[in-house]
Amino acid sequence: MRKLFMKKTIKLLFGFLLIQRSLMAMDLFDAIKTEKFDSVRALVGEHPDMVNSKDRDGRTALLVSASLGRLEMAQFLVEQRADVNAKTLAGVTALMEASSGGFLPIVQLLLRNGAHVDSRKGPGGETALFVAMGKGDLSCVRELVTTGHADLRICDYRGHSLWDVARGKCRHSKNHFTALPNKVELIRYLNRILYDPVDKGDVALVQQLLGQGASADPLEEEFITHASISSLPEEAQTGETVLMQATAAGNIEMTKTLLAYGANVDARRKDNGETAIRIAAQKGLVEIAQELLAHGANVDIPDNHGYTPLMLASIDNIVGIVRALLPHTQAIDAKNKDGKTALMLAANEVIAQLLIDEGHANVNLADNAGKTNLEYAAQLGNAQLVALLLQHKARAGMVKAFQSAFARQSAEGFIETAKELSLYMALESLRGKKSA
Repeated sequence: MRKLFMKKTIKLLFGFLLIQRSLMAMDLFDAIKTEKFDSVRALVGEHPDMVNSKDRDGRTALLVSASLGRLEMAQFLVEQRADVNAKTLAGVTALMEASSGGFLPIVQLLLRNGAHVDSRKGPGGETALFVAMGKGDLSCVRELVTTGHADLRICDYRGHSLWDVARGKCRHSKNHFTALPNKVELIRYLNRILYDPVDKGDVALVQQLLGQGASADPLEEEFITHASISSLPEEAQTGETVLMQATAAGNIEMTKTLLAYGANVDARRKDNGETAIRIAAQKGLVEIAQELLAHGANVDIPDNHGYTPLMLASIDNIVGIVRALLPHTQAIDAKNKDGKTALMLAANEVIAQLLIDEGHANVNLADNAGKTNLEYAAQLGNAQLVALLLQHKARAGMVKAFQSAFARQSAEGFIETAKELSLYMALESLRGKKSA
């Protein structure tokens, strides 16, 4: 009987203590809700273990503070070793609560003190980043990504990605995002996430973001459907990729980083059709061009005017680029919209020699107007180029135009060129007599 009595007494005492503890926890939560910081400090000071007490829903004092945006109380509780990763019965964390409310200072506080940024809540499996996206809070989204290193590749349990959330595609979720505020800004942020650090040359940050799952090819056509063209950032309108941006800046390390993470080496701009290799060619960036070629860049993709990278390098007399491109071209005689080839556009005999000897360029093609390589060389007044073309049996297509070029060269005193042209005309005359 005595043992039974003792057992019942212990149970009663234990129950009483639980009730008392529960009541004190309620007092603590009420003090937080009513912003009675002195009461919170006194209760926790008298009962330190209360800092991680939970209510019937599994919420702690820190969770309540985070949900209400009580920064001063949250700081105090963290100092008192509150568990920053405690979860409610539904799996909600203080970081999720702060992200949901848009309480950036509390988000920063929790991240500084070890909050798990990628913790999931049930039953949807959303993380704090999903919550912040769902509320359209760009400041919290940025903080979770840049400071918290949130994983951008995570999908919820229904398979929705962060981009789906931003676009309002999560129609089967309990949290409907179809009326998402700041939709355009959020999509812009996700798609622009690499542009600023690439522009600043911050390779370390770019590597971090790529490691978190940021896309090396962030611009997607569907982005355009969610905003008027005028509201989009310039790169969304032009189709400029971060690889093009890094190439234009001449940043070889950034280029290597983006290529290592799968950047589309042959992506084209919407406004002018240029590719990264075209940019490198025109700027004479040999090392970057070689890196792009090592990753399979197609050197024969023309821009909107039909100019290939080889044509541009030939025009600008960039020998190093021409040498780099020649082994990779499958279209040495490709023509632009005017029907001109790289050989017709060659600035001098050095480029022409490379195109003929290494690229096996056809010396007898004509442009849309019927002009051949020899006629272009005659117009330039370049005796060496004329001699080179004649050496490779180049012929004129338009006799009158050729004779006009000859007369002009003679009149202007280009003696060497005139001699070459005179020799050509004499040979052509003899060839005509033999045919007769």
